Amino acid sequence: MSQEQTKKSKAAVQPKDKTIVQHNAITMARYTMTSMEKKIIYYLLYVIGEKKELNNIIIPVSELVGKLSEDKEINYQHLRKATAKLIGRVYEIPKTTGEMLQVAIISSAEYKPREGLIEVSFDQKMKPYLLELKNNFTIFKLHQALSLSGIYSQRFYEMLSQFSDTGWWKVTVDHLRELLKLKNKYSDYNMFKKKVILSAQKEIHSHTDLRFTWEEEKIGRRIGILLFRIRKVEAEQIQIPFESELLERLQKKYYVKQKQAITILREVPIKEVNKTLYSIQLVFTDGKIEDRGAYTWSVFKSKYGL
Repeated sequence: MSQEQTKKSKAAVQPKDKTIVQHNAITMARYTMTSMEKKIIYYLLYVIGEKKELNNIIIPVSELVGKLSEDKEINYQHLRKATAKLIGRVYEIPKTTGEMLQVAIISSAEYKPREGLIEVSFDQKMKPYLLELKNNFTIFKLHQALSLSGIYSQRFYEMLSQFSDTGWWKVTVDHLRELLKLKNKYSDYNMFKKKVILSAQKEIHSHTDLRFTWEEEKIGRRIGILLFRIRKVEAEQIQIPFESELLERLQKKYYVKQKQAITILREVPIKEVNKTLYSIQLVFTDGKIEDRGAYTWSVFKSKYGL
């Protein structure tokens, strides 16, 4: 294999290139879910795409927790409560025949504490929406989806990703509220705009490559239709929310290259970065590590799958 092919092969497995693929019917399904539950589903969808199966999906609990713990400390109990709720939650998927499919989001989750594993299965009725995807599907980036902490940001990121190629999406306010299962919540449009749309826009612009604006149209005397304008920006333009002091520390004290330091801060929770750097510093005190930058990067790369 040539050096150029090797570089391409390595680039293909970088976390920032990992994608989630789901049927548009799920993207536009009606359901309620917490942000943490949504992140679990994101990671499971990614694994399904890799393994091409719906049953007996085995994941190390530490691996799943590592993907969820950026915002707060996550433990076994949090995870068990979240998967229990997911088993009770339902996707409502309108079918082209006019029928409505109601299906549990996951069918089972079995924890194996001795092995540190969780085994998850999906209902077979989900197969056409998760595995047999030839058209009508949405693709979005795993690391960007996981970086979003608001449930409305997560839903908007998916829905807008579906229309990113066309560059626009027109939807009635009532239908959008129905998709988000808001019921009577934020019934006033100005409050809906502030708490849902503007909140989602702020987080999506900060953490992903999507940018959007919208135009409002009236139906009678009230705002009834929204026309979203969607575009993507280059990866270099994405704002990465991290402490510049920590970035400088990685480069000047640990001699990590800038791109590697940015990858670390993009993919690893700040608390974990500091803990790992402390462990690395203890190793440095022995004076046996000659290339500190290479060693630091290798530790993060191995520990967090960068």
